[in-house]
Amino acid sequence: MSKLSFRIVLGAICVLCFFSGWLGYRYGAVNYYYGLPDNPAFTQGLLLLDSNFRFYNGLWFGIGFILIWMIINVTKKTNVMWGLSVLFFMGGIGRIVSIVTCGRPPLLYMLFLPLEIGFPLLALWQRHISLKV
Repeated sequence: MSKLSFRIVLGAICVLCFFSGWLGYRYGAVNYYYGLPDNPAFTQGLLLLDSNFRFYNGLWFGIGFILIWMIINVTKKTNVMWGLSVLFFMGGIGRIVSIVTCGRPPLLYMLFLPLEIGFPLLALWQRHISLKV
């Protein structure tokens, strides 16, 4: 049951990665959702922001594919899980720095924070599962 539960959690995170990545690819950083008009006069700063935003959402897509690959055989890919844990955790630290220096983002993005900071717990869970096999 533990292995199945772990796969379900990874699958849910995978869906989140693909959805978030798609939104970033589709709309970019310069759109009404982020408080900018649909067709602003692009400044160099906005072009850089949009380019970086779409790049990082491409990483979300990549993480989604890695998670699919991991779901297939969750007991063998512990090093990959630890690597993803570092990525998520450092992203969570970046989000905390942003909250402290710039203020709180919308609630939806605050909900990502426990996942990002807590992702290493999933690596421990995976390790526990792999030791049982």
